[in-house]
Amino acid sequence: MQVPLAKAGQERLVAAVRKLTDRFGPRPPGSAAEADAARYMQQAFAEAGLAAELQPVEVLTRPYLPRMIALGLLIVGAILVASVPPLATIFALAGLLLLFSETGASPIASRYLPTRTSYNVLAKRPSEGPPLRTVVLVAHLDTAQPTLFTGPKVAMIERQSFLFAFNAGLIILVLGVIGSLASVGGLWWAGLVAGLYLIFHLTIEVHGVLHLPSS
Repeated sequence: MQVPLAKAGQERLVAAVRKLTDRFGPRPPGSAAEADAARYMQQAFAEAGLAAELQPVEVLTRPYLPRMIALGLLIVGAILVASVPPLATIFALAGLLLLFSETGASPIASRYLPTRTSYNVLAKRPSEGPPLRTVVLVAHLDTAQPTLFTGPKVAMIERQSFLFAFNAGLIILVLGVIGSLASVGGLWWAGLVAGLYLIFHLTIEVHGVLHLPSS
């Protein structure tokens, strides 16, 4: 009996995913489609006998913007590293701080950018006996804005691409500091290479926003 039950469960899961995909389509955070999908899931949980509710949360209207601003600051730093090292240092430091902060729990730019309301769907089932522990199952309801760094077939590149961009920024920062104290000589070529990579990275980000659908 276990095999048919497992198969039936799989079919229900596939049907639910297909309904989310076909009925609501792409669901960027804070979009009307995501809100409709959240209400649908709340109703589905309620029909399954769970205590379900919607939890409003604020999300960025353009979540990719802080990263693009950080990359832009680093690129300006790369352009200035050979001619105005102190200014290049300032731009590189600002770009690195912004890039690093947006990946952590204390973002710098995100708190000042426009937001809109998104929803978490919370469904609770009480224990049938004395509770031993609380188990939390989590899944994404929204769909993300992909780039060529984050597509399904190249997902492993995402972390490496971030590290490359951060390291390129560090190179520019170090060259800016050295250039502010002494002549960098031929080392400015390292800043040029780092800047070219950052331009490539930013181009990939812009391409994803302009040409790739939510995935």
